[in-house]
Amino acid sequence: MSRVGPVHRILADAAKSDEGAALLLAEIARQRHEGQRRIARSIARSGALSLGLRERDAADIIHAIASPEVYGLLVLDRGWSGQRYEEWLRSILIDQLLPR
Repeated sequence: MSRVGPVHRILADAAKSDEGAALLLAEIARQRHEGQRRIARSIARSGALSLGLRERDAADIIHAIASPEVYGLLVLDRGWSGQRYEEWLRSILIDQLLPR
């Protein structure tokens, strides 16, 4: 995320006025969601997903929490270190996806 986060911001800004940038941003989001859907599927198939949490909802949680936007807010805007962000992300995803 340390390499992609700043570039994502630039692309998101460009997408506001450039159709090509908007299409690229949408494709990146689609690919990212697909990858995160596979993670959710793997957790669900292993039986480790929190009881009552649907695979689709798990994918949405991963997509939102592990987004470049959240990374940008915490690391780029608020000054969190990359390590602090990774530890927080790991903790919040474990809390949201796995049984307590």
